[in-house]
Amino acid sequence: MDNTILDYIASHFKEALRSGCITVCYEPVLRALTGKICAFEALARWHDAQHGDIPPQDFVRVLEAQNRIHLLDYFVAKATVQNLHTRRRQELPIVPVILNLSRRDFLVSDPAGVLNHLTEKYQVPHAYLQIEITETAFVEDEAIIAQAISHLRQEGYSVTLDNFGEGHSSLAALQRSAIDEISLDGIFFDNFTEATRQLLTSILLMAKTLGIHTAAEGVRTEEQADFLRRIGCEKMQGPICRTAARPQEDSTFAQSYGFETRLEQQIFHRAGLTNLVTDTPTALFSDDGTHLHILTANASYQKMLRLSHFDSLQEANKILLELPQVIHVRLRALADATIRSHQMETELFISNGRYFYLKLHNIAGTNGFYIHRAELQFLQQGQESSTDEEYDHIVRHLMRFYHDIYLIDNQENCIEIITASVTSKRAGSHLHGIMTAFLRFARNYICPDDQRRFLQYIHRLAQVNQTPLASTKFDLFRVKLPNGGARWTNFSLTSFQYNDHPCQLLCLREFVFEELTDRDRLINTVMASYGFTTLPEDPERQITDAALWRTLTQFSSRKLFWKDRDGHFCGASPAFLRYYGIQNINELIGKSDRDLGWHLSDTYMDQGEMTVLQKGEPIHNGHGRCIARGRQHAIAFSKYPIYQGSEIVGLLGEFRDVEEDRSYHQLQSKLYLIDEETNLYNYRGMILASVEFADNLRQNKVGYVGAMFAGVR
Repeated sequence: MDNTILDYIASHFKEALRSGCITVCYEPVLRALTGKICAFEALARWHDAQHGDIPPQDFVRVLEAQNRIHLLDYFVAKATVQNLHTRRRQELPIVPVILNLSRRDFLVSDPAGVLNHLTEKYQVPHAYLQIEITETAFVEDEAIIAQAISHLRQEGYSVTLDNFGEGHSSLAALQRSAIDEISLDGIFFDNFTEATRQLLTSILLMAKTLGIHTAAEGVRTEEQADFLRRIGCEKMQGPICRTAARPQEDSTFAQSYGFETRLEQQIFHRAGLTNLVTDTPTALFSDDGTHLHILTANASYQKMLRLSHFDSLQEANKILLELPQVIHVRLRALADATIRSHQMETELFISNGRYFYLKLHNIAGTNGFYIHRAELQFLQQGQESSTDEEYDHIVRHLMRFYHDIYLIDNQENCIEIITASVTSKRAGSHLHGIMTAFLRFARNYICPDDQRRFLQYIHRLAQVNQTPLASTKFDLFRVKLPNGGARWTNFSLTSFQYNDHPCQLLCLREFVFEELTDRDRLINTVMASYGFTTLPEDPERQITDAALWRTLTQFSSRKLFWKDRDGHFCGASPAFLRYYGIQNINELIGKSDRDLGWHLSDTYMDQGEMTVLQKGEPIHNGHGRCIARGRQHAIAFSKYPIYQGSEIVGLLGEFRDVEEDRSYHQLQSKLYLIDEETNLYNYRGMILASVEFADNLRQNKVGYVGAMFAGVR
């Protein structure tokens, strides 16, 4: 370095800080699986009027030599925390920011204390700061650095070991200090050889084994990025990002990549420790609750895909979006099973004439966004007899059309699960005791109204010797859904001879009308084709459900209401409207309880309604408090899911004012809470009511206004 520049840096540093010549810029860090921005690295840049842009390595070296580097690091940390505070206040996207600390910061200051002061002053959560320390810091003052790292992590800051692999102290640093993440040095990507690939694979395996997260700096090409994804590297930065460090306010970041949400950060952080460095064909799937998408897959998994004639992950993902309905149902059932159990679940599929087991294990996620670990296992194709080949050929075709297939061996008195989505049983498992198994099946999965008829249908199994071979019996039953609804399902029971003894094949698939979008219109056409064009002539059947409902809502004193899936009112009975003093139904339609401010605890009510709308679980005689006619009332309420076909489309509810019960009213009077003339709270009642309002403000942050009117007689 030229001594003139060195002297200039030393003499003009403080002036550069004051004048704004030194600024903080942010370099994006991308999530390897999605390409979204998951973090920024805060970097100091010196733009000088006389010397132009002074390279960071030059002024950092000077400041370290003069023991002034902590002043620069404090400047960067303060600017970063201020920026995070501003973005939070403006409700802009926020991701964690990486702060680089020098070894000398730990010798002349207390970094954890400094950061605590800044984050407390600007109200920034510690989780949004990630501290990066170079591995060379461990060469000297090892004990001080290790103690400081422990303190930082105790305060909630994550710590990254930077430039991992650059020097000889990387492994020693991991051994002596608890590190959250390692950042692979860019030197690995300057000369990307086969030896480099093997070395990186070994490092990733070690990190996953130790439970340490991984990032890579200096990634240059898409080839390098693809390799890092296959071995499970979580984050990348460098030329692959196609953008230099710049002020975070620059909108180019959001336009180019998009930001991870806080929820996505948490889910990918948990999924990031999944080990892909294995001979087992392994992949990571994202799941939006409807479709699955392959995020990445190791070399063994991609080899399996090529054997199934899928040339790329993109092609496989396209097929996942275009699956036949019956296959989609089975895959969805497999994903739902692992979401419920958080264990490995297995299903048997067929692709291009080959059987394979797909295993899914939910490792992270919440409603509407999950990450699953997936494994593939092809079944070995051995020597088969002609009978086995015929049976195999039949099953291959059946699996394309049915989502559940059960092979019933009457002689062995057992059931083999070929594939299943209705039950939680795994493919390849056996159930011993045919009738006992189906009694349990009926109780757990068949709607109560259809259970007796289903058992009569299954009773045919006991008459297998009198049943002609190759005969099939069809029927329809309603199968329970996890949300409390039901779906009409087609059952076919076929008798045949296998290995010289009678067997039967029970196959399930959705009833065709369940798959049609315009089934309501078509079902009338089908009914008309069979001559069912009018209601039966029986006079007792002339009263329609619509007429009964209209009578109930218009003339009953029951306070009824109904809402859509989002909890917005769609209607209410006249008794409901009178209770709240609503003159026009339009004042209610489209609004939620929160909009109307009726309940003292919106959170409690919201949680109850979500249970009804998402799980289909009714609420009977729940208790709460509402505000009506100027004061609060104790109420008892019930809410029930409304089904349209098999989907929950809303809820029906009713409530009663507990105070309207004579016994309750008498109790209030005995306690001297209600004025006998006005039927309103007296002074004692007002005091107790105000205490309840104050408690609700303290516990649930629900505000209130009190007013007292003095009457003159």
